[in-house]
Amino acid sequence: MTPLKKAYRTQYHRTFTPLAYTAAQAKEAEAVTAHVKQVQARWFACEADAAAAIAEYEGRGPGRRGRPPRPWRYHAVRYPSVAETRRTRRPRRGRPAQTDPSLTESGYRLVGEGEARSNPEANNGWTVRATTVRSEECPDADILQAYQDQNTTVEPGLRWIKNPAAMSPGWREKPERIAALAMRSVIGLLVYTVIQRQVRLSLRTHGQQIPGNKGLTATPTAAVVLALFAQVALIQ
Repeated sequence: MTPLKKAYRTQYHRTFTPLAYTAAQAKEAEAVTAHVKQVQARWFACEADAAAAIAEYEGRGPGRRGRPPRPWRYHAVRYPSVAETRRTRRPRRGRPAQTDPSLTESGYRLVGEGEARSNPEANNGWTVRATTVRSEECPDADILQAYQDQNTTVEPGLRWIKNPAAMSPGWREKPERIAALAMRSVIGLLVYTVIQRQVRLSLRTHGQQIPGNKGLTATPTAAVVLALFAQVALIQ
C-alpha cells in the first residue's frame, strides 16, 4: 500500500480566528464568575484543607467522581487563601446573657481571582485537508473554497461520523492501518449519504413528508431515517 505522504498533499488552514476566541472567552467568563462565587462561599477549618482545595481547582488534584480536573482554557484563575474568623452558633437555645462572650472560630477562605488570557497566534487551531489533486491543477485556496461550498453534503456527514456513538476512539500507528481506517470511514460516510439522498429524492418525487427532529420534514438526515427503523426487527 502506498504511504499516505506519497498519495496526498496536505493543506493547513487556520480555523480559530480572534473573533471566535473572543466569543469563546466571553462565554467562559460567565462560568468563571459563577465558579468564583462558589469558591468564595466555601469555608475551611485548617490550612491543609484550603491547600487541597486549591490543588483541586488548579488541576493538580484527583478530580471528583473519577473525572480528571478541567482547568480553564481562556482564563487564568488564582486562589489565594486568607485567614478569617466568623461567628458560630451557640451550643444551646435561648437568648444569651450580655456578659456571655461571642463565639467565633478561625478558618480560611479562598479568594478567587479570574483574569482573561491573551490570544497568542501560536495557540490558534488548524484544520488539515488531504487531497490527491495536484497544486498545479488546483491551488490551495480553490480546494478550500470547493470544500466549504459542499456544506450541505460533506460537512454534515463528517459531523455525524465524528460522533462518539458513530465511531469509537481508536489508536493506529502504522500507515496502512491508518489508511484502512480512513477507507472504512469514507465507505460508511458514502452509505450514509446515499441513504439520505435516496430518501429525500423519493419524498420529493411523491410529495410526502416523514417525522423529523422538529416535526414533519421532506429533507430528513440519514440519522433520522435510521432512527425511524429502530423499531423494525428481522426475525428468521
